[in-house]
Amino acid sequence: MKLLTRYVWSELVPSCGEGLVLLTIIFLLKQMFYISTRLLDTGAQLGNVVNLFIDMIPPVCLLTLPMSVLLGTLLSYGRLAEENEITAMESGGITLARIYFPAVLFGLLVTVFMLFWSHVIVPKSLRLTQQTMMAMLQNTATGGITPGQFKKLGELTLFCDRMNKDNKQLYGTTIFEKKKDFGVAAMVSAPTTDFQFLPEQGELRLDLKDVYFHRPRSSRDGTNLDDQIVEAARMYWTTNVGDLVRRMMRQMLKGGGWLTTNELRKRIQDEKKILKERLARQKELEEILKTKENAPRAKDSLPIVRNEIERKRKEIAQLSIERALRISLPFAAVLMAMVAAPLGVLMRRGRRGVAFGVTIVIVLIYYVLMSLGKALAAEGSITPWIGLWMPNFAALLLAAAAYRKTVYL
Repeated sequence: MKLLTRYVWSELVPSCGEGLVLLTIIFLLKQMFYISTRLLDTGAQLGNVVNLFIDMIPPVCLLTLPMSVLLGTLLSYGRLAEENEITAMESGGITLARIYFPAVLFGLLVTVFMLFWSHVIVPKSLRLTQQTMMAMLQNTATGGITPGQFKKLGELTLFCDRMNKDNKQLYGTTIFEKKKDFGVAAMVSAPTTDFQFLPEQGELRLDLKDVYFHRPRSSRDGTNLDDQIVEAARMYWTTNVGDLVRRMMRQMLKGGGWLTTNELRKRIQDEKKILKERLARQKELEEILKTKENAPRAKDSLPIVRNEIERKRKEIAQLSIERALRISLPFAAVLMAMVAAPLGVLMRRGRRGVAFGVTIVIVLIYYVLMSLGKALAAEGSITPWIGLWMPNFAALLLAAAAYRKTVYL
């Protein structure tokens, strides 16, 4: 038994390793090209962009590990079947269950590793990602402004002669506001400008001093009118920066993936406690409206409380989905091994093209079912545990059917 396990693993482990590297690169390639170009355009430093992609690898590996187990097992058992080694093993009295055991054992070990990975490594990685994004937001608003160069900030284009980051001041500032199909809609210049960046809001606030404001004007028929010119002691201007980074942060923080398991559990308990209080308050307001005809405060407060209840339910659903996903997804590794071993024997092909095709189909079905389960759990139609384990149950049924097929082959 040990000899058989070592022999199968000598084929299985390298194939899974190659699949893991290849699939992880494929998953990251599109995001790397899109995000890196967009972030660098906003003024983010190259070092922060590199750190961001390094921090993104652990969450991506959580998705690609089950896929690599599936691909590696298909390749290994397909080659064994193609070269009639499975037939030779059966002729020697080794049952199919014993032949499949090394793959299932390997998948089980990967599952245990993924449980540790999802509960410990991924939350730490997402925390580092959050810190990197905050640094990128800061650099987007400050380091992205380069003296002597035009810098696009939302709908504005900013130019300055000099900048003092320590004092947070710009000198020789000119701001252009552009409108679609109109060109320059307004121009503001100031010798000195104080700037303040608010990372939480992603806003850059400018305090311009000794301002010269110029807005060109024209009538609908194209006739030039007198330009609007205003001189003022001060002018305040606020613009949004780092839209891409903020969207990524909101998406990351939405499900609580950066929380540790204990923090996630406590967060769910706290949210449920608040929800219980809101439900009690809703019942109280409804009783007041039933007993009193004229209760304007209760009437105004009831919609607000109902909106809070709906928001809390969605937050609890997202957090519960994250908790269920940390357990259900690791078990996909052992289930993929159980599916791939008999399928590889049935295909009797160890070719990469065939294995990749089968892997893509199975993985696509698995993640479609997982997305469906997430959506139903978020709506409250089913519990998160049922929704997230639904693709695992489907994989288990497929594994049983494939094993039964090989037995009667």
